Amino acid sequence: MTLHGETESRTDSAKPEDSEGDGIDSEEDETDSALDSWTGYPTQDKIYENLQDIETSLSASKDSQEELRILLLGSRGSGKSSTGNTILSFSAFKTDMQLSRVTQICEKATGNINGRPVTIIDTPGLKRSSQMEKDVTREILKSFSLYSPGPHVFLLVMPIENLTNDDKSMHKLIESMFGGSVWMYTIIVFTHGDRLEGKAANDVIACSDKELRNFIHKCSGGFVFFNNKDATNYEPVVEFLKKAETLVAINGKTCYMLSFYPISERRIRKKMEKILEKRKDQIALKERELVMQCKTEQEVERKKRELWRTEEDEARKMAENKRKPKVKLSKSLSTDEKPWENQKPDAEKESAYELESSLSSESDELRIMLLGARGSGKSSTGNTILRRKAFNTDMQLSRVTKFCERAFGHISGRPVAIIDTPGLNKTSRMEKEVVREIMKSVSLYKPGPHVFLLILPVGNLSNEDKNMHKDLQNMFGKSIWDYTIVVFTHGDRLEGKLPNDVIASSDKDLRDFIRTCSGGFVFFNNKNPGNFEQVTKLLEKMDTLVAINGTGCYTTSFYPASERKIREKQEKILEERQQEIAQKIRELVYNCEEDFEKKKMEVWREEEEDARSIAENPQRRKTVNLTRTPGHLTKSQIIH
Repeated sequence: MTLHGETESRTDSAKPEDSEGDGIDSEEDETDSALDSWTGYPTQDKIYENLQDIETSLSASKDSQEELRILLLGSRGSGKSSTGNTILSFSAFKTDMQLSRVTQICEKATGNINGRPVTIIDTPGLKRSSQMEKDVTREILKSFSLYSPGPHVFLLVMPIENLTNDDKSMHKLIESMFGGSVWMYTIIVFTHGDRLEGKAANDVIACSDKELRNFIHKCSGGFVFFNNKDATNYEPVVEFLKKAETLVAINGKTCYMLSFYPISERRIRKKMEKILEKRKDQIALKERELVMQCKTEQEVERKKRELWRTEEDEARKMAENKRKPKVKLSKSLSTDEKPWENQKPDAEKESAYELESSLSSESDELRIMLLGARGSGKSSTGNTILRRKAFNTDMQLSRVTKFCERAFGHISGRPVAIIDTPGLNKTSRMEKEVVREIMKSVSLYKPGPHVFLLILPVGNLSNEDKNMHKDLQNMFGKSIWDYTIVVFTHGDRLEGKLPNDVIASSDKDLRDFIRTCSGGFVFFNNKNPGNFEQVTKLLEKMDTLVAINGTGCYTTSFYPASERKIREKQEKILEERQQEIAQKIRELVYNCEEDFEKKKMEVWREEEEDARSIAENPQRRKTVNLTRTPGHLTKSQIIH
């Protein structure tokens, strides 16, 4: 185990893009004062770049390409140290049961998971905001000097339970330390997995409160459950490694960097560097004295680390407290304000969600809607999932799917309903009909889909893809991405490459988009429908996504305000015409010997289309004269 303070782990590789120059001390204003007040919590950097050896930095960067670097975060008693030990399969960190902190300083340990080299840094536990916590946050932020160049993954360790106020404060504290980008690199580890008592992890998340599920949405790496009392069960560690590697791929194999820090922290770090630079001769003298005083090399190294820890602490305190006007200094030191107390939480989703979630959870059927451009492989993907040719997939230049179609089947005994939709492409007036058709399908197949499968061919995003994504968000609102999994088709083009490697080498636009979709991504080879493993993996991802959404489905309440207004008008029009529609359906019973369901769907499709047109154009008057032959209903309508 290596303690914090190793100077060789500091790196010059990522300097902040800051144009303020050396005159930074003179540029502080009241905004800076507010940012730096209380603890001046830093975000993500590597400390003291100017103290590093460039050659060491470069070699460390090369060596770290295969190494997975992990930083443990969490409250006291959450099980951080135990989690680190479970991952490494040996007792690397102290885990004594105490009321006070067990981990007082940041500690580093290395090991392997399935042959993958791993470095883990354990950190002191966070709890409530207080003056005492200043030292803890300083210690955690210093831990970045243990890394070269920074962690690939933050493991946020939490016991299994709904979010408490302390949890929410801790999350805001972490964000104030590391910036909003911290969640792009975060996986949640729920400890005390022995409390599951045979329950499926997804079921536990599905019945948790909305705040916890929304927080899981926020973390790009998802969640895993650990039972640290059963260190012999290595499956959770393997599952974690898979999630970590996928997260690293989505982030383009990059790590959390200095550039993600808030500007307040970057300023503090610049001041620290200046302070340490001025004191470098004094520090070097102290190091030489240590060599003379210590008897062994090990003792010299230990004393050096302690010396650097002390020097860094002093420089940090001086940098945090430095103010040009002395009055501001005393004010900032005496303030009891907590930076997160004035922050507003993320906007809550509409209250209708809870009711609709509970209603939709009554059915075990998994409802899936396929979305994508023409020729992307939507229909083929639906057929691969159902293991039969449920949807037409003829090779044509024009659309194969012109209307929304529904098919049923089972995946590993799970009932599934899949809705195939017409392909979207370039935005044009012609596409309006396609948009209407897709929007209608949500109300036709109530209560709504649990999962949107967005079908994309393997490759970087084109401008047409980006336009399509904007169109989808305009149609369904931002909530659509909470229910979306990206399915990359043409998986045969991988030619032996690993999916994570393909994503890691893709462009930033694609990786950012994958991060937007709460369900992540899978690869499909529809030319090999006999490979059911790809379908099983998709089902696992869908079940997890449904759990994160509280078993709820996407409903019309998530539509943008403009679309909801049209829907309200449409519903009123259909309500006014319900007797006539019922009469039409009754006539079908007498007149249709076969295909009754199909004919009934056609009636509803026509009625929905008429009502939609009128709702969109309220000034328009439409006169329909229907003359029936004997035995049929005659209708003359004037629709406003």
